Amino acid sequence: MYGPYIDQNTIAYAKVIDRKVMPDTVKFRHIFIAIKQGESDSAAKAKADSLSGAIAKGADFAQLVATFSDDQESKAKNGEYEMTPNMQFVPEIKDFVFAEGSKAAGTKVLKLPVGYSVLQVMEQKNLVPL
Repeated sequence: MYGPYIDQNTIAYAKVIDRKVMPDTVKFRHIFIAIKQGESDSAAKAKADSLSGAIAKGADFAQLVATFSDDQESKAKNGEYEMTPNMQFVPEIKDFVFAEGSKAAGTKVLKLPVGYSVLQVMEQKNLVPL
């Protein structure tokens, strides 16, 4: 419990319910597979799962990005991103890469509103309690 304290002319109390440790920066790789018009959701998911399996067997991530990603920005960066918590990014991706244990999860396929993302967290820097 914290308080009482004054917050904009009101007396307030605060109670900490949970704490977690989060990185302040994450480096990750990303391949985006869009659900194309006329293509089923399951076809895009199968393609993403296939890419995830190839990565697990040692395929070159940058080559897969160049060949299969539907995200031009990702292609230009060889699929590599470095992100901080305050950056704008797709919420599903952001939630995964900042989650505790996501680096140990290996390659993950995430469902997005417009397709699937094949993600691999490479590094989580400066773990800080929140």
